[in-house]
Amino acid sequence: MGDGQLLKHYASFYGPEAGPWNVSPECLYVEYRMRAFVKAILDGRLAGAARVRVCNVGIGQGDWDLFLSYTLGERGDLTSVEVSAECCELFRARLAAQEHPHPVHVVNEDVTCTSLPPEAFDLVTVVGSAVEESGEEYRMLDACLALVRPGGILVYSDFTKYRPLTAFHRYAASRPVDVLDCDDASDHAVPFYIVSVAKRRAADGGES
Repeated sequence: MGDGQLLKHYASFYGPEAGPWNVSPECLYVEYRMRAFVKAILDGRLAGAARVRVCNVGIGQGDWDLFLSYTLGERGDLTSVEVSAECCELFRARLAAQEHPHPVHVVNEDVTCTSLPPEAFDLVTVVGSAVEESGEEYRMLDACLALVRPGGILVYSDFTKYRPLTAFHRYAASRPVDVLDCDDASDHAVPFYIVSVAKRRAADGGES
């Protein structure tokens, strides 16, 4: 892939169509809350893990995956799953162009039929846009949850207008998980929320 194609792709995120939102204070505030939320998990609940295995579902532009990789540093491994072959190719090119210092395993697959082993990750993250684009909302969430080890954590974030927090709580109540933390930003100019759930171990009535 040439540098020109890579530049054109990432420049599109700041063009007339997507740019106004991507550079807005509202968007940057959502990103700040998301990053602070997940960093608190990595530095708190997962701080004692010998090797933290993290998976993000839905690469998109790749900024979130870069944040995860830099935050993990040398203490963990990141796997990025994306159904779009173009997004995967562009993200690999971006990692190479930036001489990214940490290994990132990029997997071009539909997470609902992934070849990744089940219950392989300490932390799995997925944002609402990736779920919405799948067209199979709860099937995708179930696939993400299947990747979480018993005792591990799934982090989900969405805008309230697409799926209210109450809908996610109903989903969580029907699965072998316990809600850990919830950042409900319903007072934000563009209401959103971030929630983490822990997958139950067999002894807690969950699936092993």
